[in-house]
Amino acid sequence: MKTPPIVLKFGGTSVGDAAAIARAARIVVSTENPVVVLSAAAGVTDRLVTLARRAARGRDAEIVEELVERHVALARELGVDPAEIAEPLAELRDCARGIALLVEDSPHARDRLLACGELLMAPLFAAYLRTLGHPAVGCSSAKLGLLTDDRHGRARPQPECFERLAASMAEQKLGCGEAIAVITGFIGTTADGRITTLGRGGSDYSASLVARAIGARELQIWTDVDGIHTADPRLVPDAPRIDHLTFREASELAFSGAKVLHPQTLTPAMEHGIPVAVRDTRHPELPGTSITAELPAGAVASRVRAIAHRTGVRVLTVLSPRMLARHGFLSRIAAEFDRHSLSIDMISTSEVSISLTPDDPDADLGPIIADLEGFAEVQVVEGRAMVSVVGDRLDRDGSVVAEVLAGVAALGAPVQMISYGATRTNLAFLVPEDRVVDVVRALHQLFFAPATP
Repeated sequence: MKTPPIVLKFGGTSVGDAAAIARAARIVVSTENPVVVLSAAAGVTDRLVTLARRAARGRDAEIVEELVERHVALARELGVDPAEIAEPLAELRDCARGIALLVEDSPHARDRLLACGELLMAPLFAAYLRTLGHPAVGCSSAKLGLLTDDRHGRARPQPECFERLAASMAEQKLGCGEAIAVITGFIGTTADGRITTLGRGGSDYSASLVARAIGARELQIWTDVDGIHTADPRLVPDAPRIDHLTFREASELAFSGAKVLHPQTLTPAMEHGIPVAVRDTRHPELPGTSITAELPAGAVASRVRAIAHRTGVRVLTVLSPRMLARHGFLSRIAAEFDRHSLSIDMISTSEVSISLTPDDPDADLGPIIADLEGFAEVQVVEGRAMVSVVGDRLDRDGSVVAEVLAGVAALGAPVQMISYGATRTNLAFLVPEDRVVDVVRALHQLFFAPATP
């Protein structure tokens, strides 16, 4: 039997130009039985978002031709015939033209357009591998069977997607050591064949879904950093890389704002015990960060493993003195969030009020606020940041919580909400956004090496 495949996912910066694609290709061909999942080239999705807005106003030609020229030039620089990407280039033009004709940027039309970045990169990368003498096939994850619901822009994979992906790849003899499958990330399909997207960062999630479907022996996330650090290196430049994390710790970091992983990436891998590695495309010799169910034997874990943060947090406080001592208040609020397809990050309750933080910083809260005001007063506070102190050992040393709160108090930074989850892996709280840098640096200095001034 062939060795189970390794799924390698390359982000946008890892395929951003010809030199980056060449580096990624060298990693692929040096891997035994690889399956590749790709993002669009760096910056392309942002340009497609702009294109969608402009096309709805009848102004699409400039960006379309910019993207066409970029990918044609990239193909030629790699020694690939531009005809290899003729079909997705035609799709790009058709999607933009369709939005312009309808003068409407509908969710379905936008998803078709945003999918073009990955639909261009997969066949281009596969064609380049063939020029190196390695059989490779560019594949659309939608056509392979990544079935989702119809929530365009933030589609949710359906349980049957795993069986469909596995069957399609087996039928085409992909992932079995013959031709290298080069699969689009980010893209799914509804049951009736409409293109969906999994949201920004969804290519990581796609790779994890593929890894679970085909029983991969490892999922490797290749990016432009050397792993997961004890804090965001942009705030704490000397924050060291973490060699090993548990799934619980990595999941909490991802949901708490760590930029390296998409928040939902780990779930499919966790469910089937597939190890995940975060590696640096520019320095493949480095070990990166390994994420497994448990730390390897002999690994020493500190009380706090990392500090994450997320800005742009909004707090909704729902007050209703009429609900004093009456049941059903919380369930009624939860029902409104469900009806508006909004998820909740943090929640704090009292007898007559509930404070919540929606997980999507860009969501339009107007409709849900209007509905909540039908039975309660709603207050909205913006400009908050969430800080998370993460580690599997937090509950083994009660002093951590005291040290964190004392450290924040010493800065004079007010804390609005505190969440210490049932897993005791994450202590999270909100501070004013203009204080988050001070808080993260102070806590990093407290638990790790001193932060750079």
